[in-house]
Amino acid sequence: MNELGKALIVVGIALALVGALLWAGFGKWLGRLPGDIHSTRGDSSFHFPIVTCLIISAVLSVVFWLFRRWQICVARTCSLSPLARGHYAESTHDAWNFS
Repeated sequence: MNELGKALIVVGIALALVGALLWAGFGKWLGRLPGDIHSTRGDSSFHFPIVTCLIISAVLSVVFWLFRRWQICVARTCSLSPLARGHYAESTHDAWNFS
């Protein structure tokens, strides 16, 4: 439960930093990148920020990959962890064994 509290604090601080950056005007380019689709006809308009979505997806993928890599490294130092006992390699091998 202690690790959950630490993770929640880190996530909260990260959200606060992102919010502060967006509030300060750092994210004015979000939704206005070249490649974002915007169409206006008469009184209606359609906006689909496809390039913005792709960039956000790539950044979040890297962040989550780094977080998972950090989590595995931390778990290997714990003697009670299944990763430290070598069960991680066996479980991933079994998960990909389709025969």
